[in-house]
Amino acid sequence: MIIFVGMKNFAKKLLAAFSFLVLVSSVSAQTYSFVGGKVQYFYPNATGSMDCAIHMKNESASILKLKYKKVSVDYPAKWDVSFCDNVNCNNSFGDSGTMFDIPVGDAESSLKVSAFPNGFADTAIVKYAMWDVNSPSKIDTMVFNIYVRWGVGLNSFSNFATVFPNPSKNAFNIQSNASISGIEMLSLTGVKMPIQYTSNANGVVVNTSKLTDGIYNLIFVEGDIKRSSLVVVGN
Repeated sequence: MIIFVGMKNFAKKLLAAFSFLVLVSSVSAQTYSFVGGKVQYFYPNATGSMDCAIHMKNESASILKLKYKKVSVDYPAKWDVSFCDNVNCNNSFGDSGTMFDIPVGDAESSLKVSAFPNGFADTAIVKYAMWDVNSPSKIDTMVFNIYVRWGVGLNSFSNFATVFPNPSKNAFNIQSNASISGIEMLSLTGVKMPIQYTSNANGVVVNTSKLTDGIYNLIFVEGDIKRSSLVVVGN
């Protein structure tokens, strides 16, 4: 009888522990997800415009209400911009806001940065915090990485800088009358790639012999202006 009673008590404790774990799991589960991830990369052309949107999906069993707040904005002054949630748009970056109710299963609601580069190749990084109003302690940070380039080909950024040849095999040149610094090459998913570069009288020679064939995002500083462009490595 003592053993039987002990087993009953153990079963009760086990059931209580299991119920607690289920409760904690249901409370801590995220009520939304980011379609494509909360850190995303966008590559508009210097001419025209592009909508750079990060979409949220309601993963809960009820209507979802999200709030957001600006974390930081590094955005070229020569670009124009509009910023939208799923109900309102403004021609500046909003400090904070509350999105319109998102139905169960909906994956179309988004925060959107529309870039109008006005012909200027450059880079922008925009960060916003987001959270469910019912779980204010669980905060995600959304990151919009926007790289505006002139496109594949002969890239003339100004009266000074030119990137050639493009496509290239093992190396290409950045030619400019201004100083060139801060040279980086990123994959289209934002991974920094191994490169070497040397300066000469006309600018910089970038060695890409360690890269596999493909398209990469080149970022460099010409004088005091940050530039970006797509470059092709391959035959």
